[in-house]
Order: sequence, then structure tokens, then C-alpha cells
Amino acid sequence: PDAAPDAAPDEALDDAEVPDSAPGVEAGARRRALDALGVEYRFDHDSPWPSADVLRTGRAELVPDVTDDWLDAHTADARHRTLLRASGLTSLMIVPLVAREQVFGALTVARRTAGGPHGATSFDADDLALAQDFALRTVLAIENARLYQAARRATRARDVILGVVSHDLRNPLSAITMCASALREEEATPPETRVDLANAIYESADWMQRLIRDLLDVAAIDAGQLSLHRQPEAVAAILSQVRQLFAPEASARNLTFEVDAPDLPLVYADAGRVVQVLVNLVGNALKFTAADGCVRVIAIADESTVRFAVHDTGPGIPPDDVPFLFELYWHARRTARRGGSGYGLAIAKGIVEAHGGWIGVESTLGVGSTFSFTIPIAGD
Repeated sequence: PDAAPDAAPDEALDDAEVPDSAPGVEAGARRRALDALGVEYRFDHDSPWPSADVLRTGRAELVPDVTDDWLDAHTADARHRTLLRASGLTSLMIVPLVAREQVFGALTVARRTAGGPHGATSFDADDLALAQDFALRTVLAIENARLYQAARRATRARDVILGVVSHDLRNPLSAITMCASALREEEATPPETRVDLANAIYESADWMQRLIRDLLDVAAIDAGQLSLHRQPEAVAAILSQVRQLFAPEASARNLTFEVDAPDLPLVYADAGRVVQVLVNLVGNALKFTAADGCVRVIAIADESTVRFAVHDTGPGIPPDDVPFLFELYWHARRTARRGGSGYGLAIAKGIVEAHGGWIGVESTLGVGSTFSFTIPIAGD
């Protein structure tokens, strides 16, 4: 291997410092040139570099000799050409990586100076055949890894569903069964009790519906297929809905519940999904805030996003738990869940990220927590 670089990438040689004769360039300068190529030039499908053609056509390309004329035709500018020359490139092969009849990448093999059999400097057809065989093995390894990851995700999803069905759904189902049995004994059940039993059945069924909805959202997020119906939406309308949902509960529990939404620009969002995120965050805040505490929801705009924040004066979150709060399956291993699947924060994260935003938390034990997330502002 080449020697370790003796300068950082941003100290790469200027054009005047790089001779146009590759064999005389010392190893450190070659490495600096390669580092500079990686930093300064990003490959895309419009790039003049032949990898773009290989990705489009699926056909391998062999360049026995990298000449000045070839570099002129396949580099973005003079700096690009100089750095490639400084890297010592003399011959190269580019072969496609094909899986299930689709090209998903390209493998480039380069020779920088004499070093092949008997001092050869150019790749030939035999080298290309070897590179294609190696590419095939690479694709098989990548596909096996992908299939293994898919199998692990499927197994994990199966375990989650079994856990919810065997534990979370059993509780409301048992409540429905007991209430229905009591209602069947009409003579032994007074009218006022029958109303209570009917209400318990309704609440248990609603609980089950929420559990099933969360499972569907979890599956969609895990598959990267969460559906959004985005359009310009007023922040005030979103927060007004949240206020109406939680004001009665906060009042009943003697909690201060404040919603602060100054005049803000429209957000480009699925309003129902944003409300879903806020419902999860506010619901958790109310659940863990003691009587006489305070839960506050605010929204603040910057140049490109609106930041929503839910602050509570609850007990705070242990620092060791904070990095895992939004992980999809970590919540499933936590303590007993109450009134939901326990995946709310993971679902909130999936919804926010599907909007192109971020979500995070700041918390101090004994003081409280603030959950924040951003949603992009609607364009003109």
C-alpha cells in the first residue's frame, strides 16, 4: 500500500505543485491527490467520468492506457485532470455491479504505475475478465448481506407483532370479554352498571384500534413507505387542534397547559401526521407531569423550518436512556406499556424524518424535558 499521507486533504497540492509526470511523484503526493479527488469532485450521473456510462449501459469499460487526450475527454476541468495525473493513474477498468438485472453500482480498478506481470502498465482482456468475476462475487456478497438484513427485520417485526398480540391486545380483549359476560346477565346487572360496562367495551375497542394503527405505522416506517399527503398548512390550525384535544385533560389533572403560536409562515406538511407527532409528545408530557406542573407547546420559525417544542416540568429522563428514546424496537423492550403500543416516539421520528425534518430531546432529571422537531416551511 501507499505510504500514509503527510498532509491533510485540504492541503492537497495546487496545480503548480503537481508535476504532469506520474512516475516521479512520491507516494505521499499520490495519496494527497487521491484525497483531494474524493473531497473536491463528487460523482453523479452527469459526470464525464466513464463510471456514469457504465451505470447507464451496464457494460464494462477497459481503458488500457490513460493518455492526456483521454483525460481531457473524461475530466471536469484542469484541476481534475492534474489531480488524476498526480495520482499516477495509467490504466483502469470499470465493471458494473448488477443484481436482479439492475445496475446498482460500478467497481473501478486502477493501475497507477508499472506493477503488473513483467512490469506491464496496461490492463488487458484477461484482467477485465478477472475484474468481472470479482464484481460478481462482490454482488453476491452484497445481496447476501441485504437478504440477511431483510430476514432480521422480518424476524424482528414478527417478534414485535407477537408481543403486541400476546400482551398488549390481550388486556383490552380480556376487558371486553368480562364486560360482555356481565352484560349477558341482565337481571344481575343494574342499568347504571350496564352503561359503565358498555363504556368500558368502547374504550377497550378504541385501545385495540390504536394498537393496530401503531403496528401499521411501524411496518410502514420500517419499510420506508410511510404515506404523507403534504400541502401548505397553517401552524396555528395545527396547534389549535392539539389545544382542543388536551385542554380538558390538563384541566382535570390541575396542570397548566399553554400553547404559544405567534404569526408563523405556512409549513409544507401532512397536517394530520404533524398532529399525530404532537399528540404523542403532549400525551407523554401530560402523563409524566405531576399535578400543579406545566406543559407548554411552542412553535418558532427560522429561515427554512418551523420548530415545534413540547416542554414539561416532569421528572426528566435518565441520561443513559436519552440516546435510545426514538429507537423503534428499544421501546418494545422497556417496562410495561399503558394505553398504547409503546412505539409512539419511534413513529414520531419516522413521521418527522419523512417530512425532511429532525427530532430530538433535551432533559434534566428533576427539572423536565423538551422534545423538539422541525417541519419545512412551504415554498412560494
